[in-house]
Amino acid sequence: MDSTELCSRSERLLDQLADRLPVDWLVEFRALLFAGELRLFANELMAGLVEHGIPVTAAERASLREILYSFSIPRQSYKLINNRDEAIASLVVRETAVDSSGEERAGQASGSSNDGGLGMLSPEARDRLATVTYRVDDRQVPLDSLMSTWVEGVKKINHDRLSSRGDANTWDASELVALLRVRDHIGDAVSELVEPFWESVRICIARYDDLYKSITIEDRSGWLAFKAGFDRPRQDWWWRRTPSRGPIAEEFDKFIEEYEQWKNDRDSRMQ
Repeated sequence: MDSTELCSRSERLLDQLADRLPVDWLVEFRALLFAGELRLFANELMAGLVEHGIPVTAAERASLREILYSFSIPRQSYKLINNRDEAIASLVVRETAVDSSGEERAGQASGSSNDGGLGMLSPEARDRLATVTYRVDDRQVPLDSLMSTWVEGVKKINHDRLSSRGDANTWDASELVALLRVRDHIGDAVSELVEPFWESVRICIARYDDLYKSITIEDRSGWLAFKAGFDRPRQDWWWRRTPSRGPIAEEFDKFIEEYEQWKNDRDSRMQ
């Protein structure tokens, strides 16, 4: 299969597995797909499923096999792809899969995007979302994939508020910057939608925009735009807010402290 079909199949499979995977995994896997890192995505997904014994259905195992067999081997550093038969045999297969809360979910999920914050949309709206694509670099990305990345990323930022800088599996500013670029793409993509579809999408986006606003504070320094490499501050509101707690907040405080020290040293030299 070509890369476009492979990416589409990988996204559908990740949607089906989403209720069994930790939020930080989902964000990382969606980021890999968004960046076109299909081989790394497949290898890391298989590693997580095998090492943690996360159950899959027979249909999901078949999808994993198709994806793994789409890559030529051997490939350095891709152990699960190189040993794909062994990896597939090591999967835990059940008629029903157990989600992250311990509840059983019957069979294979439907073909449209998993809930992931989009469950508030009607089935018709979700089907429509899957057909709307937005050009990112050299490929077309489904709008539902962009929205799911934003939803899960906001949840991740919220989750990390209880952690400290240096804790395992927490995000830093560079990962937040990548998430904000996704929000940029969503803003561009939804501007091209027409009523009445736009209204239901707007409500869904607004829910997680509001959550992000509630866990962030205004930042007039332009720190995140600076981290992103922009020449000037961005006007979009999401670029002008930074988490109020957690490792990224600590990173921001450290930046401000160092910046103030630099200004004081500069002023002292000028006197």
